[in-house]
Amino acid sequence: MIRACLRTAVDDRDFWTVFIEFWGEAFHDRRLATVNRQAYARARRLIGAALAEGVSAGEFRRINVEEAAVVVLALLDGLSLQLAFDRGLMTLPRAARAAETALVRYLANGDPP
Repeated sequence: MIRACLRTAVDDRDFWTVFIEFWGEAFHDRRLATVNRQAYARARRLIGAALAEGVSAGEFRRINVEEAAVVVLALLDGLSLQLAFDRGLMTLPRAARAAETALVRYLANGDPP
């Protein structure tokens, strides 16, 4: 999931260009704001479901999955934006490793590596 999200920023910069414009318009248009809220709610639900599976399997510490989904999505959005704005910032594999490292430490069951 991490690599797929970050790949969009690297391979399809136009997606982020349009998305940023959409966000700007959503501040002024209630319909767009609703669409944005619904899209983010769906993304958080999907991420939360994956996190809940990890908690149930003992792979992740006991967490509030709704809150953790917000954090995961914020990390992915933030890295994606930076990759879209600055093509030379880092490679996709390096960005994915950075995100994975941050998430492993955040979600670690026991002492983080």
